[in-house]
Amino acid sequence: VNVNQCPVQDERLDTVLQTVKQDLQSTDWPAYNERNQKGELRHLGLRIGRRTGQLLITLVAKTDRLPGLDTLAKVWMQTIPNLQGVCLNINPKRTNAIFGRETQLVAGHARVAGRICGADDRD
Repeated sequence: VNVNQCPVQDERLDTVLQTVKQDLQSTDWPAYNERNQKGELRHLGLRIGRRTGQLLITLVAKTDRLPGLDTLAKVWMQTIPNLQGVCLNINPKRTNAIFGRETQLVAGHARVAGRICGADDRD
């Protein structure tokens, strides 16, 4: 689903979403079509630590062949405030499941600091 904002996500992600979508549209990575299994880029995942504001971008693709991803990830790391890392999740299966089993770190760190049920990730 091509969205520019989501009423249930943290509104701090809206500007990140717009930036990333614009950059992705300038690549030659075709969007994945579930009906005919053609295309590469399947999903975009954004994560934010609500308390810390730390961000993580995860692209989900059919393969790990996204030419120029390293360069784009470096640009994002330099220009998107609080971005901790960029990851690539590989989902080659003929399924509507979002994530595959393998995730590769492209730039930065593969996690954000957060709190779950009152416990910090540092506890």
